[in-house]
Amino acid sequence: MFDSETDRDPHEDGNIVLAGIGGGFWLLAGESHLNALLANNAPYPKPVHCIQFESEFDLMQALPAGQTKESLWAIHPDIVARLERHDELIKINLPDGL
Repeated sequence: MFDSETDRDPHEDGNIVLAGIGGGFWLLAGESHLNALLANNAPYPKPVHCIQFESEFDLMQALPAGQTKESLWAIHPDIVARLERHDELIKINLPDGL
């Protein structure tokens, strides 16, 4: 996920991006905001984006070579439910998200 020319993560532009598969969720971008998101402590970038993958295989195809779902931060479904209740979540369904 890092840009080899600048040594920075191109997804760390201030957005929080989650991956969703069924009822499970993982952090794709926005690790610097993770504590605020989990604790519901403002400020953190809103809305949070959640890319809904059809399967783990689809998620693996979207990750950089060598990265696995297990290397990502898992996000508890109750956190995502809270974001939905507060209208702070945008779901992106594949293939629309790619």
